[in-house]
Amino acid sequence: MGVEAGTARTVGVVGAGFIGGAVAQVCAQAGFTVTLVDIKDGVLTRARERILRSLEKLSGKAELAEAPAVIFGRISLSLDPPDGWSPDFIIECVPEDFATKESVFAKYGHFCAARTIIGSNTSAIPIGKMAGVSGRPDRFIGMHFASPPTTQRLVEMIPCLSTSAETIARTGNFLRSLGLEVVEVKKDTAGFIMSRIYLSAAGTAMRLLELGAATASEIDQAMRVGFGWVKGPLEAADFAGLDVIRGAMLSIWEDTKDPGYWPPDVLTRLVNAGRLGRKTGWGFYKGEWGHGKG
Repeated sequence: MGVEAGTARTVGVVGAGFIGGAVAQVCAQAGFTVTLVDIKDGVLTRARERILRSLEKLSGKAELAEAPAVIFGRISLSLDPPDGWSPDFIIECVPEDFATKESVFAKYGHFCAARTIIGSNTSAIPIGKMAGVSGRPDRFIGMHFASPPTTQRLVEMIPCLSTSAETIARTGNFLRSLGLEVVEVKKDTAGFIMSRIYLSAAGTAMRLLELGAATASEIDQAMRVGFGWVKGPLEAADFAGLDVIRGAMLSIWEDTKDPGYWPPDVLTRLVNAGRLGRKTGWGFYKGEWGHGKG
C-alpha cells in the first residue's frame, strides 16, 4: 500500500502528542509527505524521538520496506506552517477538548485550498458539532485511529450530515492507502463504535473497583484471560490517559445522557489528583504497566 498516481500526496497532522506522532509516522511509512504541527517545541522534540525509536524498532523486526532515515525524511516538524499551507488532508490530533479543537479548525479551515479535507481523530465528540465551526462542513470528516496507530490497523471513518459524498470517497481511499481497515460509522453519534463499547466496559470495571469486588489487576486479568483482551480495561485507560478517558465519557454522556457514561468517582478523583496514568507514572497502576504490574 502507499501513494499512487492521482491520490493524495501531502498530509498535515496537527497535534504532535502520542497519537499525532504515530499518525504522522503511519502516513510517512505509506509514502506521504507529512508536516507534523504543534504549538510547543518540546512536544515536537519528543515526537521526533518517539518516531525515530519506533521506526528503528520496526526496522529491527524487518517490518519496514525502507530505511528509517528515508521514512523520517518525509516528515517535517513545524511550530507554524507557512502561509498557503494546503495539504490534501489535515488530521487534527489535539487533546479531547472541543474548545481546543475549535481553535484548530478556525485557524486552518478557512485558508486551506478548496481540495483540503479536514479530519478529526476525536474519540467521542460528534463530528457534526465540529464540522459546523470548521469553515468547510462538506469537507470535514471523522478519522478515529485505533491506538496505537503504528500497530493497530483499524480506523473509524465518521461522516456527518454535511459531509459530501466526494469527501467520503476520497477519505476512504486515503485511509486504505495507509494499509488500514476502514469501518464507516453510519450515524454520527458521540463515541462512535470503539469508544462507546470500550468506555461502557471501562466504566463498569471502575465501578467494580469502587465496590471492592476485585483489585485493578484482577479485573484486568479477568478480561485478558477470559475474553482475550490484549490489555484489561483499567490498564488500557492508564495507557490512553485518564484525563482523555474522562473527557470522552463526558462527551458521550452530554450527547446521550446515559448514566452509564457518567465518569465514576474513582476516575474523577484520580484525574483531580493528577494521576493520569502512564504519562504521569501513576493511575490505576503505578510505575510499571503490563499484566497486573504496578
